[in-house]
Amino acid sequence: MDKPWREEFDDLDNECLAAQTMAVGAIWPSVAVAYALIDKGLIDKRRLLEIIDSLHTVVAGLTAGDLGDVEDRLRGLDLMREFLEFDEVQPDRVLEFLRTTETAQTLLLLLQSKPPRPTRE
Repeated sequence: MDKPWREEFDDLDNECLAAQTMAVGAIWPSVAVAYALIDKGLIDKRRLLEIIDSLHTVVAGLTAGDLGDVEDRLRGLDLMREFLEFDEVQPDRVLEFLRTTETAQTLLLLLQSKPPRPTRE
């Protein structure tokens, strides 16, 4: 027997969400490589940002008129730029930065997982 339409719709919605999550998550290996290059002093962070900006324009031009939203195709570059622009990554300091960020994220998760304290009235 066929599934009710609502259940089929929910299944499709879950598949779409999984595909979006994979696409957004695909940026992390690129971030790791960029951070490694910066850490070893093999590329200047500002220069990498300039390369990303130029590539952004090239990709936008190459994909204009294609099916789908151009902004969706550029999302990975946008995210990469955001991480590089706002993260304090410097040669020989990337691992220290990541460990500090990891500690802060762990503390944030712990705070979010605690039940709220009862208030006194």
